[in-house]
Amino acid sequence: MVIGITAYGHCIALTRGYDRPRISIASTLFRDGTVAVSATILHEMIHAKLVLEGKDSAHNGQPWCDEITRLSPSVLGRAIHAKPVRPRRVDGKPKRVVEPGHLSRKELARWPHHAHENLTGGAVIPVDTY
Repeated sequence: MVIGITAYGHCIALTRGYDRPRISIASTLFRDGTVAVSATILHEMIHAKLVLEGKDSAHNGQPWCDEITRLSPSVLGRAIHAKPVRPRRVDGKPKRVVEPGHLSRKELARWPHHAHENLTGGAVIPVDTY
């Protein structure tokens, strides 16, 4: 795990690598406190776990959905329903349709942050920024 500059500007963290995943956390995240940092590290560790197991680590993949469904009762205090959002034909046109009661693609990508409007709190962790 490294603290530094992440790609894409809006990205607070990412996991890269195939045989040895590396988690990069944006230094600016640490000013939001330990709650945001912990949630972000958990999110990225799920990616790393799936990579190490040779599974698809994409947010819209079945392995990701299985893991966040399994962990949500402990992490969020409630169960969620997660399933990949696949294209379907609606009125003859392809459209990504979310199953009723399941998380959207955006929510899958932001788990566990999706469950909190403003995920902050806990002690601020001083980290020098660039």
